[in-house]
Amino acid sequence: MLYSAVATLLAEHGAVTLDYDGHREFLATVIASMERQAPAASGLLLASSDERGVAEETFEMWRRERLVLRERPRAAVIRRFDDVLRDRQVSALLSGAGDRMHVFASVRPARRLRQQFAIASADESWLDARGSSPVVTVRSSAIDTDNVELTVIDEPAQLARLTGALPKQLTLHVNISLACLGDLAWRGQWARALRRPRVTGLIDLSPMAQVNAWRAEQEELRYAQATIQDAGGAPAELTHISTPAAEQDWRIHPGPGPLRCGRPTTHASGSPGPNRADSD
Repeated sequence: MLYSAVATLLAEHGAVTLDYDGHREFLATVIASMERQAPAASGLLLASSDERGVAEETFEMWRRERLVLRERPRAAVIRRFDDVLRDRQVSALLSGAGDRMHVFASVRPARRLRQQFAIASADESWLDARGSSPVVTVRSSAIDTDNVELTVIDEPAQLARLTGALPKQLTLHVNISLACLGDLAWRGQWARALRRPRVTGLIDLSPMAQVNAWRAEQEELRYAQATIQDAGGAPAELTHISTPAAEQDWRIHPGPGPLRCGRPTTHASGSPGPNRADSD
């Protein structure tokens, strides 16, 4: 075993190391100390043991990863949809160029927008008042600056109006935070308007915590796996997981190929919470 071989070499030079699992006897003390300093993190860290499989511990490590995209929030300007149409500020709704031109909208909790962007004080107050409520914005970047323009879509009728007004060559993409998708009142209000755009989801809740909840409720899961490629030919693995109820609610129609049914056999401990990484 590589670890033993390296440990032997170190010991020959007077650097004695712990056994491969020698750190385990100290973990309980370290975790207890951490939880005293940060009570909100209680239960998020579990000590390694022979009873827990490699997959479980790997998922736990993934859950603790943090991706820092930039040192400071990106400057943003908030606009209202009616103002954009009245002033004919069409560029505030467009992203990309040439054949890749499109319209991109996102749905995020208001507090997330406050964290992501540096926004003028008047609009900051408006976002603060929204708390964690979902906010729908169309995003675009000014050509000559690093600023982001956020056009607020206040109601489903505005989104439907935008969808109907776009020429066929322009696609409307809507990316929805799972935290927002879990807001049943919001989902019920916006579901019909979201049927025509191309909808994707941002996993900003712990996916393994959701799997645990499904297991506890003995929920039937359906999943399919596929390998897809981007425009440059780079491959990516795609896994689609859904419940029969969700498929009917959102009219999800799986593509060609068999769906393998069954319950997950591995999981990671943890409670739902916002991920530090976003797709923006």
